Amino acid sequence: MFQLLQRNSEMKELTDFVLKVEDQEIHCHKVIMAAASRYFEKMLTSDMKESTEGRAKLNETNFAIINLIVNAIYEGCLELDGDNVQDVFLACHHYDIELFMPLCTDYMFEHIDSDN
Repeated sequence: MFQLLQRNSEMKELTDFVLKVEDQEIHCHKVIMAAASRYFEKMLTSDMKESTEGRAKLNETNFAIINLIVNAIYEGCLELDGDNVQDVFLACHHYDIELFMPLCTDYMFEHIDSDN
């Protein structure tokens, strides 16, 4: 199922929502983003211009982090490492993506040491 969703997100003509991050775009589906995030659910079920225009500009993080999170929403697998876990956690907190918050906190607790 996740592979079918991922394939659909890659077929831009079948998507209905675009996330603009930095100077790049991520094509996705409103229903998927709203199901994964209360932030997007509120945005997309209101009369906000993002809902009617099908586009949202995200300024709070960088493209690589948002792209990683969106791919994880579609694929069901989040690739965390010491370089991205804090940024992923902060972005998930900001965009109210609860699905990945425990994964991030578990990763940080498991990898905590005197150097970090």
